[in-house]
Amino acid sequence: MQNKKFYEEDIVISYTKNNIFTIVNSDKYDTFLNFSTGVVNVPFGIEKYYDSYILKIQLIDKDLIDFINTIENKVKNINKEYFISQIQESKDPYPNLLIIKIDNKKINKLEIQSSNNNLVNFFDIKKNTKIKLNIYVDNIWFNNKKLICKFKTNKICIMD
Repeated sequence: MQNKKFYEEDIVISYTKNNIFTIVNSDKYDTFLNFSTGVVNVPFGIEKYYDSYILKIQLIDKDLIDFINTIENKVKNINKEYFISQIQESKDPYPNLLIIKIDNKKINKLEIQSSNNNLVNFFDIKKNTKIKLNIYVDNIWFNNKKLICKFKTNKICIMD
């Protein structure tokens, strides 16, 4: 992982309205919680999920695993019973996966590039593609007996 180590006390969750919470880094109250990864593997490529697209990245890097667990543990404090993890547990010998939503809305367009400056789009993320990405969490949703903290990306670099 590319960033400093975060601890649970570095993460601040605040209720906004309509069962929506915001999550921020305590050092930067005006920005969403965000971080960059090192090189990660996407074992299944890009996947359609309802009306959007997702990536599942393999959780191998210990710092990244610890950081994701720290975020999820902090969110669980809202309501452990209804919390839905974005970590998909895998059977041995495969590593667990983190589900990441690709944010490609008009307001927050996806920025995608290749490490060799080749022209690419997100459909170039095939099985076992290596990527680096920026991950952020903007809101936490709590409704219909579900507490969800989605990890999203708006910046991807395909390693060629």
